[in-house]
Amino acid sequence: LDVDDRSLAEVGQWPWPRTAIADLTAKAMQAGAAAVAFDIIFSEPDRLSPENFVLDNPTLPETVQAELLKLPPNDEVLAQAFSRARVVVGQTSVRNAKLDGSTGPAPLKVPHAILGPNPDQYLLQFPQLIQNLEILENAAAGHGMFTAFPDPDGIYRRLPIVMQAEGAYRLGLSIELLRVATGGDAFAIRSNDAGIDGVVVARQLIRTAQDGTAWNNFSHSDRGRYVSAVDLLNGTMPPGRLAGHLVLVGTSAIGLEDFRATPLGVSMAGVEIHAQLLE
Repeated sequence: LDVDDRSLAEVGQWPWPRTAIADLTAKAMQAGAAAVAFDIIFSEPDRLSPENFVLDNPTLPETVQAELLKLPPNDEVLAQAFSRARVVVGQTSVRNAKLDGSTGPAPLKVPHAILGPNPDQYLLQFPQLIQNLEILENAAAGHGMFTAFPDPDGIYRRLPIVMQAEGAYRLGLSIELLRVATGGDAFAIRSNDAGIDGVVVARQLIRTAQDGTAWNNFSHSDRGRYVSAVDLLNGTMPPGRLAGHLVLVGTSAIGLEDFRATPLGVSMAGVEIHAQLLE
């Protein structure tokens, strides 16, 4: 589901109010999506929420302020939408955080098992996990990392399948989406004395390098992978388009700058790189 330039032109500038994201989530599930993952992070309260709008506009008539304050906070509306759906929230980090320890609540655990020796010394380690608002984290069915790093030449060739952030095991965003869509069973890290051998998700072994990353089998960008978010929101999406699909929500809008250099010699929206890994 693509927050593209046309969606921004019709719905409005980014970030959208969380009520619009709640509507997007509900309509995706109503359209038959197996599960929805966000290549987006909601780490701060919605500035467009009614109570914040009142604070920003103190000259509003008292009667208008009172009516606005009767409305639920936008983040609460989004959390309710998440709780009624199969949603994976995206999380991120920085590789070498200068901040000491966590800046928020302890990360929620994703069910997992270890098949072999302790894999921690081989996994990519992130000392700080950047999470969504706690109300959204608690409402989600899954929690996946969309963090990726280029090779020294700036090209993105690999994505982490499994990693560790603030001591918590995390799957990459698209693989966590697969886990949630297939029932939400525990994933397993298979390790040996040489490192990580692979990750078992949805009853299949995904082979990885010893550090838990995998090389992406890139194909050229295909607009057939994309559905404009505005088409879902305004009801013009072809019927059945999302039925049975794993859905990633991200952006190809030029101004939001989520493009990554690929081995194909062209840049690609980051969300499509996650989608190609899932393929």
